[in-house]
Amino acid sequence: MYLKEQLESYGHKIVEVGKYRGAIDALVYSGTSVSDLKLLNSNFPNGCGVLVIDCTNRSAEFVNSCLIRRTFSPLF
Repeated sequence: MYLKEQLESYGHKIVEVGKYRGAIDALVYSGTSVSDLKLLNSNFPNGCGVLVIDCTNRSAEFVNSCLIRRTFSPLF
């Protein structure tokens, strides 16, 4: 099962960056630099920030935990 399906099974709504025009709560990415992603201004209404998680070599359980806690620290 891919990470997308695993996170959906935890109840998270997954959208495709660059195609989804609504606000997002978190950005989970892998295999690229955040600056290479085609983010839309509509993903960040009123200049609000989002939680950014590099899921490279991370389990779905770890990413889910970060999403629930709303924090990610690659140092720990």
